[in-house]
Parts: sequence; structure tokens; C-alpha cells
Amino acid sequence: MIALTVSPPIRRAFPLLRSEGSCRLCGAEEGYLIGERDRKGRPLRTILCAGCTLIRTDPLPSPDEERRFYEGLYRERYKGGSRTRRRHCIRETLNALRRHERLSCLLFPGIRMLDVGCGPGFFPFVLAMAGYPCSGIEPDPACVRFAREELGLSSVRRGRVEELDEREAYDLITLHHVLEHLCDPLLALTVLRRALKPGGRLVLEVPTLADPRKPWPQAFHRAHLFWWDEATLRLAAARSGFTLRRSTIEPDTGHLAAELVAAEVPGSPALPSPEPLLERLASTASHAPARKKAALRRSSLRVGEFFASLRPVSRRRLCERLCALHLARD
Repeated sequence: MIALTVSPPIRRAFPLLRSEGSCRLCGAEEGYLIGERDRKGRPLRTILCAGCTLIRTDPLPSPDEERRFYEGLYRERYKGGSRTRRRHCIRETLNALRRHERLSCLLFPGIRMLDVGCGPGFFPFVLAMAGYPCSGIEPDPACVRFAREELGLSSVRRGRVEELDEREAYDLITLHHVLEHLCDPLLALTVLRRALKPGGRLVLEVPTLADPRKPWPQAFHRAHLFWWDEATLRLAAARSGFTLRRSTIEPDTGHLAAELVAAEVPGSPALPSPEPLLERLASTASHAPARKKAALRRSSLRVGEFFASLRPVSRRRLCERLCALHLARD
């Protein structure tokens, strides 16, 4: 029935097929094939769910495969090694400062916060520098070691979101570039909903193909299992006990940022039609716009050159100086 709602030209461009597993968001077992290669030309099948339009890798890895990957292989494969280098400190501290600026209206004295998938701990570090202590959990032992030993963050611990057993403990939870990596995003969101106090907020950021600047045929890779947009995020929020309060495409990165509020009676949004998204993908398939983050890279280079002119400092001191420069403007 769903296939009949899609025009013949779209069906020819994106054939409907039976997926190797059901959709983790709506349970549908069919999807439109939108990619067969990753961004480096290696085999990777990507489909758009025929039931809810959530884009995902097919098949998804098993929970054990996901666990092994993010407990060490991810940073080796996508970050060039497990060691957090000085250039990473500069880039990730700048990213954390940008996120702090976006969240500043939600912060108040005594707030209890948790950063899920905190990596080496730069966001909790920036928040602590701004006067708002923040806990963090991270599956990669090397990242946890850096956060605790190099940045002095005793509040960062090793763990996975699925293992979080706290209830009504936090006013605010952040989830920056984590949801797209999880095999079962609904389970993760449900766990985080339980960990929030009544009326608490979940702020997240994910890559998205909704940004027209995104060269989507070159976007897919094995680390990103899902690609979200506002419609699928709204549906996931409703099915895990949240209400999507607001969302936006970040102008400097093209990522989707959203704020979810713990809801007593979540809404029940209608399933979106796949045709509009497939039509947009078809119209942009041949375009390859310039890579994003140019402004952020230029900013990182300027800051990097500034610190390169100084005598060598520790990575923690480097992060402290960046925070001091930025926070002094507020």
C-alpha cells in the first residue's frame, strides 16, 4: 500500500525492497534503496523506511558489534587514533563553547546535568569552567581516562546510555552526535526520559540530510546508523515520552539541533509520507556542494595559530585558555 503513494519515477530511482530487519522507529519491513556505497566507495546499503521515512543502514549491526566498535575501534577508524591531540582539543573545545552558548538560556544555579557520549569530556569541561558542573558517561575507556586524568573531570565515568539506571535525577541531559550511532535509539531515549526530572529537557544534535548543503550521496558511512530530520525526531520523541519543543538546522554546521521536553502525555504525530523526501533526494543527488564547517575551521586555525605562538602548554591549559577567551565576552 505504501508503495502506491510514491510516483513511478521516484520508484524507479529508489526501488522499494524488503529490509533485513524491521525499522526501529515504526516497525516497517520495507524501505527505498537510496545508497549502496559509503563515502569512500565501499559497500554499504542505506534505505529510507517506507513507513516513517527514517534513513538507516541496512542491516544494522548487532548490539555486541556496536559495543565493541565504540569501546575502541571508532576513534581508531574515524579519529586517527585513540590519543586526543592538541588540534582535537582546540576543535572540540570550540564546538563545546558553541553548544554552551546555545544552551545558556536553560542553565541556572544548582542545575543537575548529564552529557551522554561525552567523548574526552570537553563539553562537561566548558560547563564547569562556566560554573555549571556536569556529569558525563562515555563507552570508550581512553576518552574517560583523558577526561579524568588530563581535564580533571572526576564526574565523567565509563558507561553506555542503555545501562543508565538513574530515575528523575537530572534537569538537563545533552546528547551531542550520539543518537545516530545507537542501534536502538528508542530504547536510549526511553532510558533518558526516565533519568530526567518532571519537565526536564533533553538537548541533542545530530547530522541530517535535511540541510540542502549536504552532499548526501557522499554522506553515508558505517559509523552513522541513522539520519534524522524533524519529522522522524518528532515521532521518536513522542514514542519515548517526550515532546519535541523546537528544532533548527544550525547555520554554521548544517546539523539538526533539537530540544525535547519530558511529557506526561506525549502526542501521537502522523507518519510522514516518503515521497517529498525522496523527491528532494532525487533532485539533489547530482549536486556536491562545498563541505560545511568552513567558518568553524577558519576559527580553529586562527586560535591554533595564536596558541602556536606561545610556549608549549598542557592540553588542559590549552582548553582553559580557550574557555577564558570566549567566556570573558559574555
